[in-house]
Amino acid sequence: MSLNYPNQVTSLTVIDFEFSTDGGSVSPISYVARVQDFDSIDRKPAYIYGWKPKVGSMEPYGTGDKDLLVTFFGEAEYWLMSHLGWKLPKNHFDCYVENKNLFNGLLPKKPNSIWGLANTIKRFKIETDHKEDDKSDLRVRLGTGDFKESEKDDILRYNKADVVATYKLYHELLDVIREDPTIEDKDLYFRQALLRGRQVAAIGKMINTGLPVDRANVVNIKNNLEKITEHFITKANKDLRVWDGTRLSMDKFKKLLEREKLLPLWPTTPTGAVKTDKKTLEKFEDNNKIFQFQTVQSFRRATKLNDFPLQKNAPRASCYISMFNNITARAGPATSKYMLNMSGAFRPLIQANEGWTIIERDWEQQEFLIGAVLSGDEAMLDAYMSGDPYLSLGIQAGSIPKNATKDHPKRGIFKTVCLQLQYGSGTQAIADRLRCTYEEADLFVSMHKRIFSKFWQWSNDVVNHALASWKLETKFGWQYQLEFGAEPRGPLQEEGFSLNTLRNWPCQSAGCEMLRLALMYASEEGLEVVATVHDCLIIHAPIKSAEIADKLLIHCMDRASKDIIGVKCRTELKKYDHPMKFEPKDPRHYEIYMQMMEVSNGFA
Repeated sequence: MSLNYPNQVTSLTVIDFEFSTDGGSVSPISYVARVQDFDSIDRKPAYIYGWKPKVGSMEPYGTGDKDLLVTFFGEAEYWLMSHLGWKLPKNHFDCYVENKNLFNGLLPKKPNSIWGLANTIKRFKIETDHKEDDKSDLRVRLGTGDFKESEKDDILRYNKADVVATYKLYHELLDVIREDPTIEDKDLYFRQALLRGRQVAAIGKMINTGLPVDRANVVNIKNNLEKITEHFITKANKDLRVWDGTRLSMDKFKKLLEREKLLPLWPTTPTGAVKTDKKTLEKFEDNNKIFQFQTVQSFRRATKLNDFPLQKNAPRASCYISMFNNITARAGPATSKYMLNMSGAFRPLIQANEGWTIIERDWEQQEFLIGAVLSGDEAMLDAYMSGDPYLSLGIQAGSIPKNATKDHPKRGIFKTVCLQLQYGSGTQAIADRLRCTYEEADLFVSMHKRIFSKFWQWSNDVVNHALASWKLETKFGWQYQLEFGAEPRGPLQEEGFSLNTLRNWPCQSAGCEMLRLALMYASEEGLEVVATVHDCLIIHAPIKSAEIADKLLIHCMDRASKDIIGVKCRTELKKYDHPMKFEPKDPRHYEIYMQMMEVSNGFA
């Protein structure tokens, strides 16, 4: 029998680990588990203390149908539990995730530490036995393994304080659920929380497995990164003339934008300075000069590769995925640690183990299909079923001939319009992306609104519903709330909420939920999931059984799609048998990778 509501719990365990990381390897230092058996005569909690637990040791919690494990940021705990080889529990409640869900939209977006345990227990006025410097000193030292055996009692004291705080927080969150009038079915919410707990378990297991990489070349590039950066700056400066030595000159960068006729389109900071952040550069990377500049900037940021999370004893990389990171619950892994978030030039460093293959499956036009189904727009659904919704839109708009193929030059325009509108972009942002006038972009947006009118009516209804109820929610209970009395912000305002965010939220959140379900199904089916990226899953399988593994992956992704929107979303396969390298999306990145290798090996 499954666990349906809190009162059914027969054994409740709250667990917390203290651990250190060395690259992508994790070393458990201690754990404390608060175990309470409600079926026993003596229902008093017992505390179990573990010091430097070994792989193969016994887990301190129950794994039965009515046993519940409670954590705070279960990604970390499940990484440790998987590392130790413990049997994973059937039921899991992650207080970090549920705290974010219950207050998503009501607390400031930054800093991220606002969602941490220390700030959360302050907000709930939970009293603990923490010392003032526990989080600032002891936790930091434990993370690097900088502690002494003589500190054992103090470490266990700190470890227990986190467990007690998490136990109290669990009950505070249950009270919030019970008292929230917008949560109509309290038991349903609890079951959905346990579903998210299963997803967190799959994430922790995936992190422990790690992404297979070409270890030798990762180390080679890390050791030669300064030389590589100098090489690309020297080479790029001949064309771009924006650096004084290795220092970027903002005046010279502005002159480059003027030469490329990009300055009028280029985003600026509130103080008027031109932006050079990753997102801004990505918008203009179709320009070869900007792509060249972006490449050098990525290497300058990549000095953080010094702590790239390689596992000690395996050609794998492991780091937090930070699922449920933003308001739509997307992941937010560190760019400096998660190779799939780095510059595409680093992607060829991903490589299957000998005798194995990497299988990457993407959902095709996932957000387009989600929008079509949620809105009930038959024209939009027909466009998806045609096999190419962007081409279909262009044909229906009369801008592309009926017999055109994917190679038609205007297809890219309609793809950009569709994607940008799904991301919540306005007309001006689309004009900037297309390098066209506002009037031309407005015409393309009008075509989309005319042809997919039912989608736009639904989109307006979503906004109206959010403004009336102050809340949006996915099928499986991830929610976003507006603070009572908040106002939508204008074009130049920073305070308030964005109406485009409200339009965009249902499709983005449904896509996130679909990905997490597919990851959970794949993990529970025994597939070796090694990474997720936006709308795709990546698994690692023996070449001999790759076909079977791929069919099982398709089944898991189809199941998740049908769970969320009732229909299958098409998937696309990419496969990399050892010794093939993972393929960057942009072929220019592979050229950069080859140059990196030449510099690292002393051939340039």
